[in-house]
Amino acid sequence: MRVLESKPDFSTIDALLLSGDIDGLLDEFADLGDRLPAGMAWRVGLTHYLLRGSPRDALRELSKGDVGAEKTADEAILLGWLASVHWALGDLEACTRDAERAFLAAQASGSCQAKAAAQVSLGLRAMLAGDRVGNAAHYAKALRYASAAADSLQIIRVRMNRAAHFGDEGNYREALDDLAEAVKLATEIGNPVLLGVALTNEGDTFSAMGQLGEAVSRFHQATQLFQQAGSGKVSFSLLSLGDVQRRRGQLALAQAAYEETIPLAEAHGHTQVLVAALAGLAETVCEADPETGLQLASRAHKEAVGPFTTVALLALAKATLASGDVERAGQLAIEAQRSARAHRDRASIARALELQAQVCADWERAGRYLAEARGIWIDLGSAFDAERVTVVLGDHSPLAVGPVAIRTLGRFEVSVGGKPLPPSAWQSRKARDLLRLLVGRRGRPIAREELVDLLWADEQGVSTEKRLHRLAVALSIVRGVVDGPRQSSSDSVVLADGSSIALDTSRMNIDLETFIRQAEHGLRLHRAGKTDDGLAVLIGAERRYTGDFMEDEPYEAWTRVPRELARATYLRVGRVLAEAALRRCDTDEAIHYLLRILAVDGYDEQTHLDLIESYAKAGRHGEVRRARERYAGAMAELGVTV
Repeated sequence: MRVLESKPDFSTIDALLLSGDIDGLLDEFADLGDRLPAGMAWRVGLTHYLLRGSPRDALRELSKGDVGAEKTADEAILLGWLASVHWALGDLEACTRDAERAFLAAQASGSCQAKAAAQVSLGLRAMLAGDRVGNAAHYAKALRYASAAADSLQIIRVRMNRAAHFGDEGNYREALDDLAEAVKLATEIGNPVLLGVALTNEGDTFSAMGQLGEAVSRFHQATQLFQQAGSGKVSFSLLSLGDVQRRRGQLALAQAAYEETIPLAEAHGHTQVLVAALAGLAETVCEADPETGLQLASRAHKEAVGPFTTVALLALAKATLASGDVERAGQLAIEAQRSARAHRDRASIARALELQAQVCADWERAGRYLAEARGIWIDLGSAFDAERVTVVLGDHSPLAVGPVAIRTLGRFEVSVGGKPLPPSAWQSRKARDLLRLLVGRRGRPIAREELVDLLWADEQGVSTEKRLHRLAVALSIVRGVVDGPRQSSSDSVVLADGSSIALDTSRMNIDLETFIRQAEHGLRLHRAGKTDDGLAVLIGAERRYTGDFMEDEPYEAWTRVPRELARATYLRVGRVLAEAALRRCDTDEAIHYLLRILAVDGYDEQTHLDLIESYAKAGRHGEVRRARERYAGAMAELGVTV
């Protein structure tokens, strides 16, 4: 065993540590022995952990340090860095053990520098254990001790760690304040690695706030600094860049960034980076390749500890949903929300709520999940994510219960697996007509005798028994279409007994039902004073109204009631949206809705007047004249003088 014989002069090493000169430090450490004094060991470990970004190498070097009675400042600092390395490697038990030893040694030494190192390690231990209050308290003490010791490296480190704590809780202004101080001090001492980390953390904060351009700029600066310094910390900025690219929908670029990050994290033992990169890559590829996405997310979950479990659970839920296991995806989303709550990670709570909405079959409950997620994003100041959820809130629909979708607004069409069913698939036009009739009843049963009278009204002299037999055949064809792989009639969405037949519309994708449910939900929210959420839902409902109910059967008496219901519902929705646009003085949007209303009801006097006024405000005088002519003509048809 080789032992360092001469007493080292730390002044040169400390100057190199301060400036972040990795190459110079490695030259200084080239001929060290297998056992090192505590003061030398922690400086070597700091170099590998804080500057080179390799917890695994840091653990090897720190383990060479001589820890005697655990009463000196160097022994306390060594134990503090050991605890920090165990945290990075995801070993909570070892982190806890060495953090407590560091605290006792620091107290015995009386050194502020040692106390700062010990408090940081205790803060990291608290973070892994989910103790957010303890985490904040230890960082506050660490900053006070580091400032008293004029320990610039530890001051920068504490401010960056505390900023991450603030960011997880959505306190972005406080995070940016700490990071501004870290950037300033790292610049002053000329340490490119710590400057790169601070810039990466700044970018993460801007990304969380939805300022993606600012974030990308910071990540590129940090990557350049890390590469010039030869630091493995580049995995941090690459990971963050991948996250932003994924949020922007740049999936190929995101995949490249994650694939570059993963081997770096593996080589250096950065558990937090590895878990996040695996999770990010899983979310990036799972839609196109569910099997690979599930494998990546499962590995992330296996590797994760403490707060890093949340991001792994979110990825696993998304990949599980992409693989088709909706029930398990819902369970994982609930687990992710529970983990996020335990660590006061509000952004992850919002993401878990979005996933819960995605797998929820209950329309209103899904809307409540989305509205709550949107509220969190607004509170966090992330306009990007709030707007993204607003769009989803406006367009969200209940979970598909099967591959069959029925379109009734406009022309009648049945699609299976996203493809319209060809006429030949029906075998019988009467079977298609039977389904139309059942859809028009909106779940209410209709007597078999009434059905045969409607379907075979033009056939005279055919016995009731024979027509009931034809109805049974048509019913069998309809079930074959709408039930898909279901084998038992007891499991069919077509409910039939000896006297009547009905559709279980709650288990089907019918555009009329979706439109009415969404419209009523949005109107209720609006009446309850939840104006923004209500309007977001109503915008989505309005887009769904693509025409009158069964426009290809305009003269059939049985279509009249659902057609008028759909029209009346649309007019209520359109009126609310038009009035909201008028209040905002958004003339173009108001005109859009007013014209849509008149296309459904050309005799709505108030809509005519609002349209004329809106055209006038927009300076479209030719349109004003034509709108007045249409108004006068419509009123004349009603016998009203204008």
